Amino acid sequence: MALSNTTQDLITAAYKAIGVVGSGGTPTSDQLSEGLLLYNTMTKSWSSYGLDTWARATGTITCVAGQTSYTIGPGGDVDMARPIRIIGDNVYRTNGNTDTPLFQYSKQEYFYLSDKDSTGTPTQYYYDQEDPIGNFYIWPVPDSALLPLSIVFDCRIPIAESTLAAEPNLPDYWQSALIYNLALELATINGRQVTPNLQKLADQHLTLARGTEYEQASTYRQPNYSFGSWGK
Repeated sequence: MALSNTTQDLITAAYKAIGVVGSGGTPTSDQLSEGLLLYNTMTKSWSSYGLDTWARATGTITCVAGQTSYTIGPGGDVDMARPIRIIGDNVYRTNGNTDTPLFQYSKQEYFYLSDKDSTGTPTQYYYDQEDPIGNFYIWPVPDSALLPLSIVFDCRIPIAESTLAAEPNLPDYWQSALIYNLALELATINGRQVTPNLQKLADQHLTLARGTEYEQASTYRQPNYSFGSWGK
């Protein structure tokens, strides 16, 4: 679920948290511009440090007979923002009538396959999040008799820069983390003291948001005996 408040609402709350804007007040246009710049800078830096700030999207691969991999990213086979992660329990093949889950290979498992172009009904996939274009590999590879066939996947993509009127494309449990951590940024450049209580709130809510994110992730494993004793 995306946040129901706009980015401007979050910026206003952050200014109120440091006392720059009073109860019932609104930031000036300059303050909003300043807050928006810091908001976008902050969320980008969180992503670069490996923090799971993300937007969720769905992509569809139209399978081609004999094709082992598909590019995902701007101008790719699937033209969308490059996924930073495929959500493993939300990948399936479909022929329009039946949906069947695909299981995930690790990089090592996929590249140790000796028959990557073996034909059959796809059961496995491996995603390599190369920059700027990701590569989605499937195995086995469908032949023309299995077409039309599509693979649908849910993924996480980097958060695009927000606008004041936009609803941040983040789960709702990130709201307090965004407000209090943005308040820290705003306090510094507005000459306001970062109180121990504000620092505590920022840290606590960021930890809670990260913890909720990790708890929602699911991991599925499928025994794979195609590599003999090495693959067990």
